[in-house]
Amino acid sequence: MRSMKISRETTKAAEGLLGAEDFIHTERGKGSALAMSARGGLLVWAYAQAYVFALTCVYLSCYLRVTEAQNGETTSFNCNDITVKNQTHHIRRLKIASLNAEWLFDGRDDPSYSPWHPGKTSCPGMKHCGTEEGAQEHITKVSEYVKLVNADILNLVEVEDCDILREVIKRSSISDYQPLLKKGIDTATKQNVAMLTKYEPTEALYRLEAKESYPIEGSACGYTKEGKRTTLSKNYVAHFRVNDMVIAVHSLHLKAYPKVSFPSHLDTSESDHPELTTQFSFLFAPLPLSRTPTAAPRERAKPRSRGRPSGTP
Repeated sequence: MRSMKISRETTKAAEGLLGAEDFIHTERGKGSALAMSARGGLLVWAYAQAYVFALTCVYLSCYLRVTEAQNGETTSFNCNDITVKNQTHHIRRLKIASLNAEWLFDGRDDPSYSPWHPGKTSCPGMKHCGTEEGAQEHITKVSEYVKLVNADILNLVEVEDCDILREVIKRSSISDYQPLLKKGIDTATKQNVAMLTKYEPTEALYRLEAKESYPIEGSACGYTKEGKRTTLSKNYVAHFRVNDMVIAVHSLHLKAYPKVSFPSHLDTSESDHPELTTQFSFLFAPLPLSRTPTAAPRERAKPRSRGRPSGTP
């Protein structure tokens, strides 16, 4: 009986040991599963963080590029500020001139229509066409013309941006000039009309945005495509208060060849003019401008046009 009792106790003890071992194995299994689950969760978290980080980098990269482009845009077209509005200028003589500067661009990232764009073989002056060097030489030549004429108010046509205007002022050594430019909407050539002036206008330059059907009825320009409503892509208006008069200056640059589909600069047009074809137009020059309400009206100065200054190439 005693041996049977011991045997039962031994059996129970053995079963207890086996149960404990099973319990230990079970708990170990659970622990392993929990560990694997934790490792899996950690991997998922790591992948999620990496994904978020990658998206953040892409976003920041795009943001920085856009910001850089906007800052460049702001720098290039930030010269239309007036320090004193409605300012009156008391002067006895005024010279106003206009110059078609023919692609006054810096030769860096120029549009494909630019004569300084890589691969172009025709340009003003016919030297170093399709290169930045040619563009810089052209800026210097135009600056020489500007210095020679030394107008009080100078309208410039086919200008890239404010940076070019500042460079012309620097190279012409006319520190009295103030650059003014109201950006146009010519997305093909990216040309603008601008102003260098020694006298501030009454307000910042502004554009006329009115549209008209093209071609105008009765026009003999030869444009045969279906008419469309369009506006002047390159234009500005400026007003100057001189003595007791207000002088309005309206600059606009029209398409030179309305029959063709591409912009006004034709590669073939320059081949007939190997010399620098830049020309000035003098709107009017000497005054005096002083006039009182009781004085008899003075005869309006007649516009006169002049070619390139004598003695220049």
